[in-house]
Amino acid sequence: MRVLNYYMGKKPVYMDICNAPEKIKSVVDGQFMIIPLSHNYILVCNEHQPAGKPRGINKINRIITVPKIVDGFITGVRQKPISGNFFICSYSNGEMKDLHDGRIKEIIALCGM
Repeated sequence: MRVLNYYMGKKPVYMDICNAPEKIKSVVDGQFMIIPLSHNYILVCNEHQPAGKPRGINKINRIITVPKIVDGFITGVRQKPISGNFFICSYSNGEMKDLHDGRIKEIIALCGM
């Protein structure tokens, strides 16, 4: 699966990862959670990282713009700190999918360089 991977302190990297839970855990350093970014994209991060009180990590990786989605509609946006490694991929029909390279600029606009 092609994703845009954000390692701590580095520029994002467009790369392939295996779409298996154990591989995803290794990329985000532990149990993972999904944060919807839109109807087509998700952010996948360590389940302990997005709350702004990271476990064992003192630096914030990025502050991202996350839409507030109510009943399938975007009703606003908010800023959310993400402290650990995370990646962004496409999402449809309940499955993580390849992020097409034509969408990278759109994702970087949400999550920064």
